[in-house]
Amino acid sequence: MKIIKAIDDKLEYWIMVLLSIVTVVVVFTQVVCRVTGQALPWSEELARYCFIWMICIGTSYAVKLNKLTSVDMLVNLTRPKVRWIIAICVNLVILVFSAVVVYYGAKSSAIMLHYGQTSPALSIPKGYIYLSAPVGFGLAGIRAIQNIVRLARGGYEQTTTNQEGSAI
Repeated sequence: MKIIKAIDDKLEYWIMVLLSIVTVVVVFTQVVCRVTGQALPWSEELARYCFIWMICIGTSYAVKLNKLTSVDMLVNLTRPKVRWIIAICVNLVILVFSAVVVYYGAKSSAIMLHYGQTSPALSIPKGYIYLSAPVGFGLAGIRAIQNIVRLARGGYEQTTTNQEGSAI
């Protein structure tokens, strides 16, 4: 049970840390190699693909922490019950949007894998790069469901702020 809780708490965080480390090391190595007169033909491509995956996984992490960009000035002026309703509606919209991205992203990824197109420098099947959207938004959908369940269990009387103090 502790393993499942650890995965639930830190999955996106550690994936993003790993991808960030890979990106920094690859870009730094490329800079050093260029200074010495030898360029790595694959470094820019790997850094770009890591960045794409970081963005998609980061979306899920932002949903988990309720840190999506929002204008909450008017929401904060409302009563707790209205904030609770808005928070549930926002998470429902995130869930629907995530489902659409998962559906079309999986279709696009399957098409790319079917045709076997690969990246120029690394020869990675492009379908794996396209898979970042359905994976990231699938996780975001799961996080939206978790938020809805948490809000439903807590009721509107419970404060509608997360640990960092921002409105849900």
